This record gives sequence, C-alpha cells and structure tokens, in this order.
Amino acid sequence: MRAIIVDDESKSRQVLRVLLEMLNPDIKVEAEAADIRGGASVIIDHQPDLVFLDISLKDGDSFHLLELLPELNFKTIFITAYDEYSVRALQFAGVPCLHKPVDPMELGAALKLLHKQTTVQAAERVSEAMAILKFRFEFLPLKQEEKHFMLPVSELICVEAMPQGTLLLATGNRHYNSDKSIDAYAQLLASMGFIAVKRYCVNRKFLASTHDDRLVLTGGKTLYLKE
Repeated sequence: MRAIIVDDESKSRQVLRVLLEMLNPDIKVEAEAADIRGGASVIIDHQPDLVFLDISLKDGDSFHLLELLPELNFKTIFITAYDEYSVRALQFAGVPCLHKPVDPMELGAALKLLHKQTTVQAAERVSEAMAILKFRFEFLPLKQEEKHFMLPVSELICVEAMPQGTLLLATGNRHYNSDKSIDAYAQLLASMGFIAVKRYCVNRKFLASTHDDRLVLTGGKTLYLKE
C-alpha cells in the first residue's frame, strides 16, 4: 500500500513513518508534504492508496486540501493535536482520526478499520464529514435508495435505535433509515438541543412532556422507555 503524509511538523511525520514500519511494513510512505498546496500536489502526482492528513496545517485546514483534488480515490486517516469541532463530524461519519502524539494501538486499530472498507466506502465517509462541516452541523447527510441529500437538523424530531442502524423521524411525518448507531447521533447532536434517553435521541423543541416510562412529543406521538 502506497501512502503519503501531510503534516506541517517534520517530527510528527518522522514518528509516523517509524510507527508504520513497526506496525505494517507493507505500507510504503512515498512522499511527504507540509502544507495544503504541497499536499495536493504530491497526492495528485503519486495517486496513493492511503493519505495521513493533519487537520490543522499552517496555511489552513486539510479539508481545503481535499477540495483542491479532482476526486477522492484513496483512504484517509486524519491526525490532530487538538479537540477540534471537526473531529465530531469525522467520528460521526466513521472516519479514523488520531490524536497527537499518535498512539501505536490507535493507529493499528485505524488501519484495521480501513482494511475492512473499500476505497469508495472510505471516500464516501470523508465526503459525508466534509458535508457536515460545510453546513456547520446544521444539516445531516443521508442516503436513501442510492440518493444523497441533506436533512436540516431543525426538522429532525428524534432518532430511534433499531436492530440495525437507526430510524430518523422528521417533520411532516417523514421517516429515514440510517446505518449510523444511536450513540453516533447522540454524540453529534448533544450540543444542538438534543437529549439521549434510552434508545432515543430527541430534539428538545419537539418534546411536550417527560415521564418515567415515556416521552411525549408535540403532536401526541409517545416514545416508550420501558419495554
């Protein structure tokens, strides 16, 4: 597997190289870059299978770098030294994001996760995270019957855990299926007026009353907490 590292700290690039040699010698780092333009250039020139991207570069964030590329045809692992808000979007989309200093076990887990995904699947998850960030968490990306669209968070009433994934209820009695877990939605929406109760994540503005065994939404729909 051919890899590229984009990080504005030379020491961080060196450490990552050493860790990769220890954990997976089959990954060959073909090039490095320290900024957006340089990173875009080496990615286009080398067409790697895997790219390690530091979120915050000296000349901007690496999402801008990705926007300069004609397509996302590689897998990506993001790295950050901070608890940036963008990490929430990456985690929700299921994109690996490591914190500095990179922990070998976390790096190994990230590589194992990407091994299970096709390049197309990995790229779709990155695009999903970028869409959330582009709209400043005010819209959620959804995919129904191979069609992609953005659902305004203001129209989302609640998310319910299902045997597989989740069910989203929106205004106008609209229902959407998602492969994301209830925990993923609860984590993403916690600071946006939603509360997590049992197997639900509920928008407070649509909550009419709360009881020990149920939540009642505006309009009369009841969410039962004990089954």
